[in-house]
Amino acid sequence: MSLNKRIVLLILSTIAIVSIVISSVILISSQKRIQEETMALLDKTSENNALLFNRNMESVEEIAYNIRIAVESSFDADQIGNTDYLRDYELFLEDIIYKMLEEKLMVDSGYMYFDPSVDSNETHDVWLSDLSRSDTIERQEEVDFNFYSEQKDKRQWYHRPKETGLSGWTDPFSGTLDYIMDEIFVSFTTPVYVDDVFIGVAGSEFYLSNMIVYLDQAQLSDDAFGFVLNEELELVIDGGITDQDVLTDSKRMIRNGELGVQRYGHKLIKYVTLSNGWHMVFSMNASQTEKISSEVIALLVTTLIILGLVLITASLIMNNMLIRPIKALIKYVSDLSSGKYDQVPSHILLNSSEEIHRLTSDLQKLSLSLKTTYDDISHYKDSLEERVDYHTKELSQSQEILENALSANEEKNQTLTDLNKKLNETMNQMKDMQYRVIQSEKTGSLMSTILNLSKEFHKPLKAFSSNLLELKSLSEDIKDDMISFEAFKADFLSKSQNCLDALKDMIVLIDKFKMLDQEFSKSIKKQVDLGHYLTYLLGEIVSVKSTAHVLIDTDKLEYVMNELVLNAKLHSRGRVHIDLAVEDEIIITVTDDGIGMTDQVKNLALSPFYSSLPEREGLGLSISSNIVESMFSGKFIIESNLNQGTRIKLILPKDKLCVQ
Repeated sequence: MSLNKRIVLLILSTIAIVSIVISSVILISSQKRIQEETMALLDKTSENNALLFNRNMESVEEIAYNIRIAVESSFDADQIGNTDYLRDYELFLEDIIYKMLEEKLMVDSGYMYFDPSVDSNETHDVWLSDLSRSDTIERQEEVDFNFYSEQKDKRQWYHRPKETGLSGWTDPFSGTLDYIMDEIFVSFTTPVYVDDVFIGVAGSEFYLSNMIVYLDQAQLSDDAFGFVLNEELELVIDGGITDQDVLTDSKRMIRNGELGVQRYGHKLIKYVTLSNGWHMVFSMNASQTEKISSEVIALLVTTLIILGLVLITASLIMNNMLIRPIKALIKYVSDLSSGKYDQVPSHILLNSSEEIHRLTSDLQKLSLSLKTTYDDISHYKDSLEERVDYHTKELSQSQEILENALSANEEKNQTLTDLNKKLNETMNQMKDMQYRVIQSEKTGSLMSTILNLSKEFHKPLKAFSSNLLELKSLSEDIKDDMISFEAFKADFLSKSQNCLDALKDMIVLIDKFKMLDQEFSKSIKKQVDLGHYLTYLLGEIVSVKSTAHVLIDTDKLEYVMNELVLNAKLHSRGRVHIDLAVEDEIIITVTDDGIGMTDQVKNLALSPFYSSLPEREGLGLSISSNIVESMFSGKFIIESNLNQGTRIKLILPKDKLCVQ
C-alpha cells in the first residue's frame, strides 16, 4: 500500500473518532435538555393551574365580602324580630346576590344565613346556587331551626365566624342539606354585624370537583398526579396518590420552604401555596428521562468497544505499514545528527514503499554533504580559536584602561560629594535668612497695624482734649466776662457731651479690638434656638426657613450680626433682609439692595481700617470675619456686583455647633 493510501486511512480513522465523540456530546446534551424541559414544564404547569385556582378563590372571597357589605349597609337593626320585614328583605337580598353571581362565573354560590336570634319565630336565609349543574343559578329552600343546633364541627362554616368574629376558609365538607350530601363544598364565610350586633354569616363557595379538574389538567404524563394539603399539611384532595414517600417528601419540602421543582429519588415534585394557605402539590416520575439516559450510555459503551477493536486492528496494520518504517527512518536521521555520517540505512528502509525509499536515498546524499561540511567546519574552528585568543589579549588591555578610568572617576565623585556638602550648608544659611526676613515682615505688619490703631484712637482723644481745653477756657472767662449763667451752662453741657461722645467712641474701638483678643474670646457659650435668637435680636427682617439648637458665644454672634445689619443699612436703599437655613451646614445670609461693590472694593472690604464711608473706622467687617473664621470655625463670604446689592453669607459648621 502506498503512503498516500496509508495517510487516507489514518485521516478516515481520525474522522470516525471525532464523529463518535461529537455524537456522544450531542446525545448527552439532548438527554440533559430533556430533563430540564421536563422540569420547566412541570414548574410552569403547576404555577398556571395554581394561578387559575387562586383567581377562583379570590372571586369566592370577593362575593362573600360584597354580601356582607350589602347587608351591613342596608339592614335596619330596628326591624329585628319583624317577620314581614325580614321576608321582604330576603327578596331584596336575593336580587343583589343573583346579580353578584352573574358577574362572577367562576363562583358556584353565594349566601346569607341569619342567626336565629334575629327572629325567634322563623329562620331566614338566602342561598343561591347551581346545584343541578345546569348553568342556572336558583335560590335553594330555607333551613329550619334544627339546622343551627347540629354539631358545630359539622357546621364550622357558620359557627366558627360567629364565635371568633373572624373570616376564613373551611375544610371540604359534605352538602349542607340531605339531598345534596354527595356534593363536597369548600366555603369562605365572614360574620355580619349591624350596630355591633351579630345577625348572621355571609359566604360563598365552590365545588371541590372543580378543583380536581385543575389537578387533572396538570397531568403531564400517565404517572403524573396532583393533590392538595391544608395549612396543617393534611390531605384535602388526594388526587389518587398511592406513593406515601411522595406525600412525606412534599410535607418536608413545604416545612423547609423549598421552592421550585425538587427531585426526590425518581420523583419530581413541585408545590404552590394558594391564597387561602393550602398547598397544591404536583408530582411526576423522572424515570422516563433516566431510561433514555441509560439507553444512550449503553449505546455509547457499545460504540466505544467496537471503535476500540477497530482502532487496535488499525494500529497493528499501521504499525507494519507505516510506523515501523518511520521508526527506522527516525533512527537513521538520529544517527546522522550524532555525526555517524558513514551509517548504512537498514533493510526496512531499503525495502519500504517508494516514497520512504526515495527519502532514504536523499538522506544518504545529505549525509555525504554533511560530512564534507563537517570537515570545513573543523578547519574553520581552528582558525576561529586563533582569532579568539588575539581578541582576548585586546580585551585584557581594554580592561586595564577601564580600571584606570574608574579610579579617576572615584576621585571626581569625592570632589562632587564635598561640593554637595558645602551646597547644603549654604541652603541652610539661606533658609535661616528667609525665616528672619519673614519675621521682619510680620514685625513690620504689626507696626503698621499699631500705627493705624494710634491714628484711630488719636481722633477721639484729640476731640476729648480739645473739649477739655475749651471747658477750662470757659471756666476762666466766666470770671472776667459777665456772661449769663444759662449760656455758660448750655455751652458747658455741649462740650461735656462732646467729651462723653469721644469717650464712647474710644470704648467702642476698645470693645472691637477686644473681640480679636484670643484670651477674651474664651467666653461662656450658651445653648439657644438660633432662629428664635436671631428674630429676638434683629426683629422682623429675619426669615427662618429652618432652625437648630446651637451652643455658641452669643455676645460675639450679637456683635457680628449687629455689624452686618448696620453695614447693610448704611449702604442699602431701604431694604435689608436676613435668611436662616439649616441643611448640611448652618447658613445665615444678610442681603441689602444697595449700590453693591466693585471687585476692588470687595477685595479690600475685609482689610482692617478700610471703609467706603469717611465717618466709619473700617473695622466692623474685618473683626466680624475674624470671629466667624477663627472662633466659630466658619466661612465669611461676600457676594456683590455693582448696582445689584450685596449678600454676605455666614456658613457655620453644623457638626461643631449643633446640640445633639
